[in-house]
Amino acid sequence: MSVLLLGLNHFRKLNEVYGHLGCDEALSQIGSRIRDGANSGDVFARIGDDEFALCLAGMGPRKRSEGCRCVARGRQKPVQIG
Repeated sequence: MSVLLLGLNHFRKLNEVYGHLGCDEALSQIGSRIRDGANSGDVFARIGDDEFALCLAGMGPRKRSEGCRCVARGRQKPVQIG
């Protein structure tokens, strides 16, 4: 098993500009993207204000790297707020 920890950069600035509702929307979109990129046996959780954890179950090094890249690409896409 591997554990992937993800933190969002500049989350505090996002909160200052869009407030709690805007941040909730952004977190929801990003969380959905991470979950959609995960396999059915993986465990996904939000562990902090702007932090997520993804436990990758039963993956070899190649599959694990592919999974990490997929999750990273989903996190980098812009979110729509408002």
